[in-house]
Amino acid sequence: WFRYHTLFADLLRRELDRRMGGDTSALHMKAAHWLRNNGYTASTVRHALAAGEGAFAADLVEDCCMPLIANRSVAAIRQWLASLPDEVIADRPRLMLAQVWVDFHTSQPAHGFRNLHRARRKLREKKALGEVSETAARELQAELGVLYVGILSAAEHSQMAIKLGTQLLPSIPKNFPFLLGTLKNVMSFCQTSLGNLSEGRKLCIEAAEHHTKAKSTFGQAYAELNLGLTEKTSGALDNALHHFTQARSIAREGEGKGSYSEAMAAIFEAEVLYEKGELSAAEALVTRHERSIHECGLIVHSMTVNLLSARLAVARNEIEQALRILEDAERSGLRSRDRRLSTMALHERVKLLVERGDKYLPRLILRSHGITEDVLVENPRQSIALELECMALARVQIAEGRPQNAMRFLDQISRAIRSDGRMRRLIQVRVLSAIAAFDAKKDMATLAAISEVVELAAEQGAFRTLVDEGEPVRRVLTFGLGRIPHWQSRSGAARQLVDRVLACGKASDHPVQDALVHRQKTRAPDTSSALSAREDDVAKLLVQGLRNRQICDALTMAPDTVKWHLKNIFGKLSVSNRTEAAMKLREIGICETENYPNG
Repeated sequence: WFRYHTLFADLLRRELDRRMGGDTSALHMKAAHWLRNNGYTASTVRHALAAGEGAFAADLVEDCCMPLIANRSVAAIRQWLASLPDEVIADRPRLMLAQVWVDFHTSQPAHGFRNLHRARRKLREKKALGEVSETAARELQAELGVLYVGILSAAEHSQMAIKLGTQLLPSIPKNFPFLLGTLKNVMSFCQTSLGNLSEGRKLCIEAAEHHTKAKSTFGQAYAELNLGLTEKTSGALDNALHHFTQARSIAREGEGKGSYSEAMAAIFEAEVLYEKGELSAAEALVTRHERSIHECGLIVHSMTVNLLSARLAVARNEIEQALRILEDAERSGLRSRDRRLSTMALHERVKLLVERGDKYLPRLILRSHGITEDVLVENPRQSIALELECMALARVQIAEGRPQNAMRFLDQISRAIRSDGRMRRLIQVRVLSAIAAFDAKKDMATLAAISEVVELAAEQGAFRTLVDEGEPVRRVLTFGLGRIPHWQSRSGAARQLVDRVLACGKASDHPVQDALVHRQKTRAPDTSSALSAREDDVAKLLVQGLRNRQICDALTMAPDTVKWHLKNIFGKLSVSNRTEAAMKLREIGICETENYPNG
């Protein structure tokens, strides 16, 4: 083998064209046959295409597409398919399914569904004519089913994907380990997105075992990556970082440095490092691997790079650069018709515009996407995209001076998020709830939300989620410093996190005093969110664990009246049951417990 400088290689090719009169097809075919005979099938395709031998090239692509999909990425497959005549692809179910792999990886579900239906019809036709063997038909049929589940997942139909995948699993032969591993990777992602984290972890582990048998480095790395995403969703950032690092190690050992698999894992590793406040390490990983991510064109990972690059730009105070990145990312999501991905960029963009002080543009942007209060209220199905739309809308409502409206939307989505155990998203939603409650002069709701946020963030090692909310969250934290009892110990994890976040803002010798002065100037005394005298009596007994009947007896109160007071207490604390209310009352120190005669 010889390596030439690029300019010299160009010179040699031009000289070859001059000597052969531009007709190098015979030479390309000679090279193609030699490469194929020596086992370089993937390199053979390029020469076959250059020779204009479409049918021969199609045979080669059919031979090597699955090994490439299993062990690297779909970038080469996509280029080859683009070079083949459409009529050649349309007559070969194997190539049509290769196109669906491209659609799946690049998040183009609408295109993927069309190609799947075409492939199914063509496979049925070929089988009826006896042009496809029973063994090949069985493998193609299994692959078709796995891809259908993958496309459903890409289209955000997670429940349907899980249902179909569960039905499909028993029918896939055990000697197709790559398909089994891919199916379980997809189902794992769907389970995690729905909050079924334990099932998601189980499927990840099983997927890794299948991909190990298939000797698919990409599949093994992806299973480890999915495990990391599951841990990140649950709020276990250290565990997530371990899995992302492990995925990168698997990719490097199996494929060498600079592979797409390594880049994919490195970007998610960088995301966790950013959250933990290690900005230099995160930026180094992004700089090293973003080109590989963007060149391959897998939009899910490109979006992760774009969002992280925008956040890093904001941290460097390059706001306009961040907005440009987010606009491009949003357009990319819209082109792929992936609502979840486009909304991720949209939410970040609205957040930046609101922080910059734009009062009208964020609302216009939301309306242009059809995101209004009425649409969100009428949407019965909670999804990741809907959560992000609610958060973006809440930011606009807070900026417009309607924080109580924002609280309603945020409370609506936080209940489902909490029940799913998705603690990362819960922090993001509840910190917005705290800011909205503070602006609405709802002191108890403010303290309830911010104490929960700090407790979760301190436990997870999350940092930038709070810092990136800027001055509004610092005001809320400063307000809580003078009121939340367990924040008073400087050695406690919660207080250390609060101090660290406040230190990222403007320095102040007396932050608590400054916040109190700010409140006196800008806020009227809070009467609507404080407990009334009777609510205070009920709350004290609630904290002691008394049931409704015991509270009735102790306070000489009718059962319906107790229920009414409890409902008001739950609303002011933004909780849904008496256990959460008791814990929150103790945590924020609103109620001092007393012993009642009938307690």
